[in-house]
Amino acid sequence: MTTRMRVKLAVLILYAIALPAALLARPFHATASPEEAATQQGDCDRIRSNDASARVVRLDLKGTRGVVLYRHAHHEAYLNPGADFPHQGQKGAECIGCHHKRGESTGVPILVKCIACHGGESDPGNPRNSEGDEEWSKRAFHDLCIGCHRASNEKGLAKCDKAPVACNECHGFTTQ
Repeated sequence: MTTRMRVKLAVLILYAIALPAALLARPFHATASPEEAATQQGDCDRIRSNDASARVVRLDLKGTRGVVLYRHAHHEAYLNPGADFPHQGQKGAECIGCHHKRGESTGVPILVKCIACHGGESDPGNPRNSEGDEEWSKRAFHDLCIGCHRASNEKGLAKCDKAPVACNECHGFTTQ
């Protein structure tokens, strides 16, 4: 047997071993039952709507790009997947864990609104990011939303569709 034939045989054997191993190593995703699929689709439709149970908060009311409809109930149980997010809670902490469940009993202040620390542009009290840039309110909102949405998309964490990252995907949103 020539060296060339031995190499071909070795490659063939490696493929024969690697292919089944790769197929077995893939995560198993069970197919959702029709009832589960309908429930998930119903949740996604509710999230996109103005349904009161979604607790829609209107943001950027005076903005030139249009109102943003923030679905509070949809977001409150998320973990922020962005490694660069400056307000990381405890590992595995959901957004609602910091924003609503802290207070005098825990000694940690409730984080109610970003504008408590992030004021208007050129406010001397505004924090600065790692590059030294001013994190005024509008920039902080965009960095938070877009950073979390991009990280969610990269990690495949969005519950329904891809999380919005383009301006027109949030601003001027209308119900479907």
